[in-house]
Amino acid sequence: MAERRVAWVTGAAGFIGRHVSAKLAREGWSVLGLDRAPSATPNHIAGDLSSALFGKAFQASGAPDLVFHGAGTGSVGESARDLAASQRDLVSATETLLAALLSKAPSARVVFPSSAAVYGTPPEGRASEESPAIPINPYGTSKLVSEWMLRDVAAATSLRPVMLRYFNVGGSDPSGRIGQSTPKATLLTKVAAEHVVGKRTHISIYGTDYPTRDGTCVRDYIHVEDLAVGHVQALEYLERGLELGIDVAALVGDRPRDRGLGAVKLGLARSELELALVELCRAGEARLGVSLHLDRKST
Repeated sequence: MAERRVAWVTGAAGFIGRHVSAKLAREGWSVLGLDRAPSATPNHIAGDLSSALFGKAFQASGAPDLVFHGAGTGSVGESARDLAASQRDLVSATETLLAALLSKAPSARVVFPSSAAVYGTPPEGRASEESPAIPINPYGTSKLVSEWMLRDVAAATSLRPVMLRYFNVGGSDPSGRIGQSTPKATLLTKVAAEHVVGKRTHISIYGTDYPTRDGTCVRDYIHVEDLAVGHVQALEYLERGLELGIDVAALVGDRPRDRGLGAVKLGLARSELELALVELCRAGEARLGVSLHLDRKST
């Protein structure tokens, strides 16, 4: 029987980390969760991402074949409120992780969930992999700096990363076992669902004067289960590239840093208006005996 491959998941207790851990386990990986909070992974080491924690991880699982590096501040607002923590939890943690991997797992594959926040405000209104990365907040900056570190290491070593950029992630495991449980969540799909079941008194729509059909902002959403599949496919992309003899490191050196080489944007083929998403929730109103109360606020 072939030996099971080892995957580390940093940020394993987070919304995305839990779903990626579950997907990897279903694909036959031996998953080790790393997070300061407890996670649902059978094997888990709790603590801040540090040299000592990674030392414990090597002792527990040996060298990983894959690292899903999902630890870090979870939102734009949170990073702006505590800039030092944002830098520590992502940029410093990425540096420490890379040092550990280069020491004992120099050929590991790293899948990094970045963010479309690295694009800032694209002049053309929509972002693609070719759009320049000009972040406008600490969250986007910390993600971009981590991308740069991963690319620089890939250019000089046999470690191979891929960066995935996306915006709004919603939904839950189809079985209902795991989902977004973040207190005071701000994602509109989560807020609307909580309102429908009585956990919130109203829904606030920020901005009603955008040049769109109903005046509300257009946003890009992706279901968390689709996202988990995308991360596993990113790993398969890395492995197929190596099998085909594609030198990812050579490609990294051929492109400007601010152009997302090695970065793939994930999302739907279409975007949604905020008010249109809220209207979808009205389908559940009659069954639950509630009505949606909108608070529209102009920018």
